[in-house]
Amino acid sequence: MKNTINLDHIRQITHSDFVGMAEEIGMFDDVQVKWTHITGNMNNRYKRIAVGPGKGIAGVIYKTGKPWTVENVSSEIPLPERHQYPILINEKIRSFIAVPIIQNGMPEGVILIGYRTPERVSKSLTMTYIKNIQKACKCELGGVHL
Repeated sequence: MKNTINLDHIRQITHSDFVGMAEEIGMFDDVQVKWTHITGNMNNRYKRIAVGPGKGIAGVIYKTGKPWTVENVSSEIPLPERHQYPILINEKIRSFIAVPIIQNGMPEGVILIGYRTPERVSKSLTMTYIKNIQKACKCELGGVHL
């Protein structure tokens, strides 16, 4: 199902600077969440980011199964905590929407829609974007019921 998600199309729908998809990668007995597909990236550092469930943006969304909207990273995520979200630092993301990709009622991945300027998203705009993305990619996203 994830292969049908066109990240460039999501970038067009949301007028965003960056769209990434993270997936759970099993390594021996260890499970990690990694950014596997990206569009609009500034560099390839995302390939080295791997977090456990509950860590980083991808891990938090994967674990909770709920969307997360940040209108302004500078005012909503304290400076001492920002290092916990390396994708924000590496891609200079200043506002974002992160949503889980759901299959059989469980998160199977995460989509991050990022903007390099603050205040580009809002809580009200998030639901509109999620509904549009869900229709475009023909996938189920957490936090929305059509």
